[in-house]
Amino acid sequence: YPALSVSWVVNDQSWFPKSNFFNSLRLRAANGRSGQRPNFRDAITYFNEQTVTVNGSDVPGILVGGTGNPNLKPERSTETEFGFDAGFLNQRLGLEVTHYHKRTDDLLVAVPLAPSLGLTTTQFQNLGAVLNTGWEYQADAKVFDAHNARFDVTLTASTNDNKLLTLGLLPSGKPVPPIVVNSAQQHRIGYALG
Repeated sequence: YPALSVSWVVNDQSWFPKSNFFNSLRLRAANGRSGQRPNFRDAITYFNEQTVTVNGSDVPGILVGGTGNPNLKPERSTETEFGFDAGFLNQRLGLEVTHYHKRTDDLLVAVPLAPSLGLTTTQFQNLGAVLNTGWEYQADAKVFDAHNARFDVTLTASTNDNKLLTLGLLPSGKPVPPIVVNSAQQHRIGYALG
C-alpha cells in the first residue's frame, strides 16, 4: 500500500527565532493507504468433528465450525495526518500534537445469520465504510537530569470520533438495515460502530 510522509524542521531555518524558551519546531504530514485482510478461515466453510449418538451407539459426525464467505476482500483504509513537535526550555519540555482523518471501506463485519439456516451464528461480509477522526497529544518533561539520575514525566491523551458512514446496498438497491450484534450493540449509520 502506498504512503507518503513529509516533515519540515522549522528551527533549522535562519529566520527561526533563537531563544531558550522556544527551541525547536517540526511540522509533519502524512497520507497513506493500508489494508486488513480477513482471517484465513473467514472465507471458507469448515466443519468440526462431533461424536453423535445413533441407536445408543457413539458414531463420528460433523457440525459446521464456520460459515465462510468466498467473496471476502481486505478492508481498505486511507489516512491523512497533520501535526507538529515543539521543544521548550532547552528541550526540557516537549509537546507533540497530531490530527488524523481515516476512512475505511469494505469493512469486515460479522453479520448475524438466521438460526434456521443451521449454520454458525455469524458470517463475515464486506460492508460499507467508517470514518475515524481525532487528536493525539503527548507532553514530555525532564523534571530532573543529573549525572547518575534522571526523572522524566510523559502525559498522553487522545480523542477518537468513530462514525459508520454506510453499510452498503442490498442486491435490491435498498440500504443494508442496521446490524444488531446483541441486545446492547448494533451497527447503525451515523453512529459509532457497536
